[in-house]
Amino acid sequence: MPPSLHASGHDSPVPENVEVLSTADSEWADDAPHCEMHYFEAVPGWQLIDLLELWTYRELALVLAAREVKVRYRQAIIGVAWVVLQPVIMFLVFQTIFTLLNYQPAVPGIPYALTFFCGWMPWQLLALSMRDGSQTLVTNRQLVTKVYFPRMLLPTANVLCGLLELAISFGVILGLMAWYQFFPARQSPAVLVFLVLIVLLSVGVAVLLSALNALYRDIGYVVPFLVQVGFFASPVAYDPAQHDLSGWWWYELNPMVGIIAGFRWALLGTEAPTTRMLTFSIGMTFAILISGLWYFRRVEDWIADRI
Repeated sequence: MPPSLHASGHDSPVPENVEVLSTADSEWADDAPHCEMHYFEAVPGWQLIDLLELWTYRELALVLAAREVKVRYRQAIIGVAWVVLQPVIMFLVFQTIFTLLNYQPAVPGIPYALTFFCGWMPWQLLALSMRDGSQTLVTNRQLVTKVYFPRMLLPTANVLCGLLELAISFGVILGLMAWYQFFPARQSPAVLVFLVLIVLLSVGVAVLLSALNALYRDIGYVVPFLVQVGFFASPVAYDPAQHDLSGWWWYELNPMVGIIAGFRWALLGTEAPTTRMLTFSIGMTFAILISGLWYFRRVEDWIADRI
């Protein structure tokens, strides 16, 4: 596999084996506009991720994220209101079902609406990263095949776009707390820890699925099914603290179990996630992230030819 490429600015020292063309060497140099020159040099060895290159293209990531937001809601009549309307409809459906079954899905004393939205908020980011992130390389094939930039920016920008919807959902939760006169728990700053976990998990999933879908289009048919299964396999519509999960260690292998429990504990003051639950969530999150980055870097040089 060819070595990875490293982008360098025009002020960086030029290696001896790299030939840099200058406008001063041509006969039309006086009329040529000033332009910033970039060259690429081979980086020895293999890297999981080139942080310097990604930082160099950070503005492009923001532009791609902003474009994703515009494209997603450009032809929608009510626009970003769908971010609120969709979970409200899901909440009403589950509220009706649980009422008919006489089932208590939330901890007594905590409104079910708060329980549901605290589970929906992190799940929404992961679901968007799976559904839309897996398609980013395919839908941007013209950009991928004609312009050089770190391909990893495309699925990463999709996660950045999802953070906007997560922020809107968080605003809804604050509004519900005011409506129910429910004050956030004193450990609410700890929600930042679980926010970092869900972002890392979403990046890992988006990067992995986007690379797989670029090479194997069957992934595009599998992902919607995985999203549906993941919703019911994760404690979005119910609180696992209501059940004894001591013998269900395999259920806790789902990283969303610990993450959602952490969001509810930090914001609502429910039962804290167990040590085993946190260990599985953190371990699986980093396993998926590292696997996604490794696989993406491994096939990145082939994507433009296979997409």
